[in-house]
Amino acid sequence: MTMLGRGIRWVGAALALGVASVASAQESPVEKVEESTAAGSFGETGQLVISQELQFNLTYNTAGTDNFTIVLAPGADYFLRENLSVGAGVSFGQIFQEGEDATSVGLNVRLGYNLPYDKNLSLWPKLTVGFLYNKETTFLFGPDGTFFQLGAFAPIVLHPASHFFVGLGPNLDILLGDSEGLSFGVRSVVGGYF
Repeated sequence: MTMLGRGIRWVGAALALGVASVASAQESPVEKVEESTAAGSFGETGQLVISQELQFNLTYNTAGTDNFTIVLAPGADYFLRENLSVGAGVSFGQIFQEGEDATSVGLNVRLGYNLPYDKNLSLWPKLTVGFLYNKETTFLFGPDGTFFQLGAFAPIVLHPASHFFVGLGPNLDILLGDSEGLSFGVRSVVGGYF
């Protein structure tokens, strides 16, 4: 089995486990009404979410260059309907690899769905589509690469206080373009909503 196949299975299993655990939660109709009418519940229609993601990825590249990446990714999401979000983000990364290290800059759009477990815990999987540009850091006119990026991120989100959240979960990115690669790792997210 290829590294790409194993990575996709790993993320798929994590998503299935998270969705199954949220779906198995039993709530009475009274509890559901109380949660939906509570002021500031995460995922309400019209909420704007501002977040900062930090990810650590191991990348398998079919062109032969594997690497380790650290990425900061600020973004914003808007809940169009209850629990259904759309958003956009940028990313700034450092790529550590054989030979010259590289920096990356990216833009993406995303679609997410919040699956509340209770008022303090939810699963918020998101699918992203975007572009990523890599540039080697030591050569002004050195090799670079442009990629089309498909991604999935499934954080378990903790809401310890009103209008604030933190989360952690697996992420998978498929890179297509100047070379192809599969990137998987762990991503954290922290943010607020109003």
